[in-house]
Amino acid sequence: MKRNVRLFSVILALICAISMFPAMRATAAPAPHEQIDLPDNMETIMIEGEEYRIIRTAEEMNNYAEARVNVILAADLDYTGLDFKKIKTAGTTFNGNGYAIYGFEVGGDGNPSVFGCDNMSGTDDFNVIQNITVGLPDRKVKISSELSGKSVGAILGYSNAEHTLENITVYANVSSKGGTTGGICGNVKGILNMKNCVFYGTVTETDGGTVGGLFGKVNSLSLTMEDCVNYGAVSGTNDAGGIIASVTGNASAPSTVVIRGCANFGMAAGSSVAGMIGSAGTNGTIAMENCLNVGLVDAKSNGGGLFGYLKNCASVEVSNCANVGAVNSKGKAGGLFAMTVPTLKIDNCGTFSLVSSTGTECGSLVGQNDATVASATNLFYTAAKTTTNTLLTEGATQKTLEEGIVWTNALFGKTFGNLILNSDGNCAVPADPQLVGVQESAVAEGKFKVRLVATLNDSLRYSAVGFTVALEGGNTVTKECQSVYRKLIYTKADNTTGEITAAQLDGTYVFALAIDNVPATGTVTFKVTPYAKALDGTTVYSGTSYNVTYTNGAYVGTLACD
Repeated sequence: MKRNVRLFSVILALICAISMFPAMRATAAPAPHEQIDLPDNMETIMIEGEEYRIIRTAEEMNNYAEARVNVILAADLDYTGLDFKKIKTAGTTFNGNGYAIYGFEVGGDGNPSVFGCDNMSGTDDFNVIQNITVGLPDRKVKISSELSGKSVGAILGYSNAEHTLENITVYANVSSKGGTTGGICGNVKGILNMKNCVFYGTVTETDGGTVGGLFGKVNSLSLTMEDCVNYGAVSGTNDAGGIIASVTGNASAPSTVVIRGCANFGMAAGSSVAGMIGSAGTNGTIAMENCLNVGLVDAKSNGGGLFGYLKNCASVEVSNCANVGAVNSKGKAGGLFAMTVPTLKIDNCGTFSLVSSTGTECGSLVGQNDATVASATNLFYTAAKTTTNTLLTEGATQKTLEEGIVWTNALFGKTFGNLILNSDGNCAVPADPQLVGVQESAVAEGKFKVRLVATLNDSLRYSAVGFTVALEGGNTVTKECQSVYRKLIYTKADNTTGEITAAQLDGTYVFALAIDNVPATGTVTFKVTPYAKALDGTTVYSGTSYNVTYTNGAYVGTLACD
C-alpha cells in the first residue's frame, strides 16, 4: 500500500529508544571485564602465575589451534579467506580478552563447534573459555552438520570434560540433521559452570534430534548456569527449549541442574517445548530461580512457558520465575508447565500470556490434568483456562495483564515496559512491515536526529526486524532493531509526555531506529525500507520503500516510491 506518512509532531526525545527488556539478573551482554593491555613486542605474558601465548591474527591462531598452551587474544581475529581450524587445546584457558573471532563456518564429519573435540572421547577440551565474542551482529558464523546424529554447538559440540564458560557472546546460525543442537553447547557431560553467556541467531534441527537456545542436551552433567540469555529462534522436530532442550541421564549418573537469573527471548518450536527446559527426567534434579521466558512456545505435544515434558525427576524446585510468552500446543499446554512431577516445589511464580491448545489438557498454569506436586504457593496467572488441575483451582490468583506486568517488574526489580511479546499467540508469519512515522530532534551544532518508526501487522514469529536506509551518494546501511513495542512513550516539545500505541498506528507492534548527525542545511533525502526476517533468517518480508526529505532541518515529506 502506497501512502504519505507523517503521523507525529516534532519530538525532542523518544524514551522508547531504550531497550524494552533490560536484564533482570540475566544480562543482555557479557559482564565487562578488565581488558589486559598486551604490547606488540610481547609473545607471551604471565597471568596469575600461568603463561599465556598472545595471539593477534587468525593465521597465528590456526598455528596454535591444537597446541597445549593457554591463549589470550590481543586483537579481533578475522578468518575471511582462511580455513578455520577448531581450537581444541586440552587442559588450558582461552581468554578472548574482550575481542571477537568471526568470518568462518564450521562443519565437517565430527561434532561441529568452535572449541573442543571432534570425537566422542571428550579428551581434547578446554578447562576455561572466557571473555570472547564469536561472530558479529552483521556477520554471524555458521555452525552446522549435514550428518545424522551429531552434537553441534557454537562453543562446544560434544564434551565430557570439566569446563568453565564465562563472559561469552555468540552471533551464529547453528543447525543439525537429527542431532543434539544448542546455540552455545550441543551435548555436554561432566561438570560445567556457565556465567554471563548470551546467544543471538538461530538454532535449528531436522529429523528427530533436540534443539535448545543455549543447550541441546544436558546429559549426566553437573550444570550451574547463571545470568545467561537466549535471543535466538529455536526450531526442531523433537525436544526444544529456549534455554535447554533436554535434561537426561541415568540412575547411576543423573544430571544436576541449577539455573539462576536466566532469560529466554526467542521463539521455541518442536514437540515437547518450553521457554526454559523442553523436557527433563531420568532421576535428575533441577533448581530454577529468578528466571524469565518471553518467547513464544509452539509445541506439537507438550508446551509450557517454563517446562514442557517432565518425568521421573528426583527433585524440581522453581521459585521467583515468570512466563510472559504465549504457549500454543496441539497437546498438553500450560502457562508454566505442560505437565508436572510429584517432586515439584514451586513458589512465587506467574504466567501472564495466552495459553491455547487443540487438545483437552490445557491449563493456565499446568496442562496435565492429573498433576500432583509436593508444594505450590504464591502462583499467579492471567489467561483463565478450564482444567481439573489443582494448581489452578487451589490457591492460584488471577491477575489482569497490566497487573501481571507490574508483578513481573516488581519480581525482577526492573521495568519491562508496556509490551509483552507474543501475548496474542498468533502463529502466522510476519506481514510486510510499513513505515508509519518520522520524528526529528532539535538542531544542535548544525545537525539533528531523525527517528524512523514502522509497524509490524502480525505476530512475532521472526528472527529480526529493522530498516534498510539508502543515503544520498549511494551509501546503504541495514540496521536490525533489538526490540519491538506495543506503545511508544515520548517527550513533546513542551516537555510534557505523550504516548501512542501500535494499534493507533494500524499495527500490532512497532519498532524504531534513529539516524544521527543529519545535516541541518541543504536538502537531505534518504530511502527507507522496513523489513522483517522469518525464522530461517533468510526469507525477508520487505515493506514499501519511502523517500524521506528534509530541507534546512525542516521536514518536507515522506513519499512512497514506485
